[in-house]
Amino acid sequence: VDVTAKYTITAVAGTLTINPKAVTVTAKSDAFTYDGQAHSNDGYDVVGLVGNDAISAVVTGSITYVDESPVTNELVSYAFTTGTPGNYSVTTYDGELTMTYGTEIAITITAASQSKTYDGSALTNSGVTVTSGELIAGDYLVATATGSATNVADTAEGNNPIAEGYRIMNGEGDAAVDVTAKYTITAVAGTLTINPKAVTVTAKSDAFTYDGQAHSNDGYDVVGLVGNDAISAVVTGSITYVDESPVTNELVSYAFTTGTPGNYSVTTYDGELTMTYGTEIAITITAASQSKTYDGSALTNSGVTVTSGELIAGDYLVATATGSATNVADTAEGNNPIAEGYRIMNGEGDAAVDVTAKYTITAVAGTLTITKRLVTLTSASDTKPYEENNPLTNGTVTVSGEGFVEDEGATYNVTGIQTYIGSSANEFTYTLNEGTEAENYAIETVFGLLAVTGDKPVQPEKTTPEVESDYALGDKIPFDIKVKNIMDEELTNVTVTDSTAEILNGDGYTVAGNVATIASMQPGEVVVVKAQHTVTEEDILKETYGNTATVTVGDVEMDVSASTDDIDDPNGHLTIEKTTTSKPANGKTYALGETIAYEIVVTNDGNLTITDITVTDELTGNIGDKAWKIDKLEPGKSKSFDASYVVTEADILAGKVVNEATASGTDPEKHEVPVEPGKKEDPTEPKNG
Repeated sequence: VDVTAKYTITAVAGTLTINPKAVTVTAKSDAFTYDGQAHSNDGYDVVGLVGNDAISAVVTGSITYVDESPVTNELVSYAFTTGTPGNYSVTTYDGELTMTYGTEIAITITAASQSKTYDGSALTNSGVTVTSGELIAGDYLVATATGSATNVADTAEGNNPIAEGYRIMNGEGDAAVDVTAKYTITAVAGTLTINPKAVTVTAKSDAFTYDGQAHSNDGYDVVGLVGNDAISAVVTGSITYVDESPVTNELVSYAFTTGTPGNYSVTTYDGELTMTYGTEIAITITAASQSKTYDGSALTNSGVTVTSGELIAGDYLVATATGSATNVADTAEGNNPIAEGYRIMNGEGDAAVDVTAKYTITAVAGTLTITKRLVTLTSASDTKPYEENNPLTNGTVTVSGEGFVEDEGATYNVTGIQTYIGSSANEFTYTLNEGTEAENYAIETVFGLLAVTGDKPVQPEKTTPEVESDYALGDKIPFDIKVKNIMDEELTNVTVTDSTAEILNGDGYTVAGNVATIASMQPGEVVVVKAQHTVTEEDILKETYGNTATVTVGDVEMDVSASTDDIDDPNGHLTIEKTTTSKPANGKTYALGETIAYEIVVTNDGNLTITDITVTDELTGNIGDKAWKIDKLEPGKSKSFDASYVVTEADILAGKVVNEATASGTDPEKHEVPVEPGKKEDPTEPKNG
């Protein structure tokens, strides 16, 4: 029944709901074994579609490495290829990709082996390769070899080890993945080999021109050394003569001065020394020229020398001159020729080598000269003081210079003589002995000197004659001064002086100013000069008289003396003589008070001068201060004094006046002299009392 009416119906449309059907789209899951490749599975499962409805889905997911596992196999999108999508409620599910290594792969990795020739730098090779087994495609080895070899000695099996941490990788750069776990790895070291470098040490070769010296070249060439490495080598080889050519210049030894010998393979090579003569040298060889004084034996000189050009140092001439000369007459230009076969040599003894081929030789003969033997014949020189009547002679002749050859000589006649002071040649002549040839001698005669010496050119002599009685004061003593020229030459203006004698005129001389001059005297001439001396008081005092005359010849003065003791003895004496000079008034006698006048005469009747004379007369009162004084009274001299006296009673008583005068004085030797007083007696008149 439609009872709709019953209702106020609000019509509300209903909803028919078709609920979406649940559908799942699930990406496939998968499990892989590592093979170095990227693995994926884009499959999916759709559950819940109705009928022919269909979904197409996109699934992305990739796994390459075990370490990525698991990897989401993502259902990225889906789309209905048939059917209405709204009819479904689609749920998507990702899948999962997983990976394992599976069975390990056995591999061998080997470090690189390498060799090179030593070059001073290190040999390294870090390369490591798989040498057994095989890597999965895309996998690769990451490994480093760490060995190093610089020297040959560094070479050793396995010296290039693989560093720890080697691995198998896959991928590039930061995305690379270590897949070592896939492998069982055996690591094998490599070998780095340094091969010795080939080096050559070659002794120098050289070519020389002969110069008399040993030539060598110790140089060498080294080829192949590396860097600062160096070799010192000993090279021995010597060539002196052309005939030796060629000579091996041997590389005897070598040694490394820097570097390691083991790094090299050294090969040595000898050099070669050669020699030629080159350009010839022009020389002149000359036999010795020599001279000698004649000696009776032959002069030879086999010497030969190079006189032009010059020998190479060490070369020497072998040559002999064959000339001979004995006498002066044998002397001739070129008389000392050079024997054939002369040559130039080098070296000593059996090792000497003839190098004449180096030279062009001109040979010149020498000259042997015999010169005259110089002989000096010298008569003796002699000397002696002058002696009267004894001339000087000396018959000796001395042979000097080079002298006579043995068994040759001469005889001599010596005639020299010297009588007076002076000198003369000791002349002589000579006669050569038999067998002594004059041409072999140059004889010089030298006259010696005969010299008679004397320091006085004349021989003076002074004499006085002997007398029987002594010479008194004032007597003349005569002298002869004999002058003899004892020089071997004329003397002129010879003078004779005598300061204490008078020169008298005589023969052979003149007198002027008490000087005798002998104008000229020949050798041996004698002149006697006369002189006389008057005896003086001085002579008396000395009781002798020595007279010296001076003979002068030029600048030479000669004193000559003579003396005599025939002189009176000294006698100092005074005599007083007193006389009455008045007359009595009565002519006979004096009266009382009459004055008597006296003269007193003092006379030196001795032979000495008297001094400090005091004359006294007591009667006349001339005593004391009134005495008379005489300072000096010479012999023979007198001095008078006047005095007076007045007659006294006593005189009358006495019948006379007695008056006596006396004196005192001294001789030159200060001795009191004896005095003879003067006494006078005068009569007085008779007493008259």
